[in-house]
Amino acid sequence: MRVPVDSSRLLAAALEVRYEWESLGVPYGFIGTTPEMPATGCRVTVWGAVQRVMTDDTLTLFKHYNSGLPDPQSPTELWQRLEGLMQWMETLATE
Repeated sequence: MRVPVDSSRLLAAALEVRYEWESLGVPYGFIGTTPEMPATGCRVTVWGAVQRVMTDDTLTLFKHYNSGLPDPQSPTELWQRLEGLMQWMETLATE
């Protein structure tokens, strides 16, 4: 999966998310148990960690690209969304 961040920074951010969840006692699960409960798990860890380590400009583009869309609901949708973001950013850079 291509992401617009450095891999070592992404790993550090994913570990931060994990430690935060552990310290707060957040259970690891792929969906929330109630409509108000956010999902946790691998997909959500990647989604959150990628955003944590983006530069301000990249995060602005990320938010614009995802404006009005729900968070990805599957690993495949996560990959599609991030791959689409990367392609869109590459297109912007060449124009």
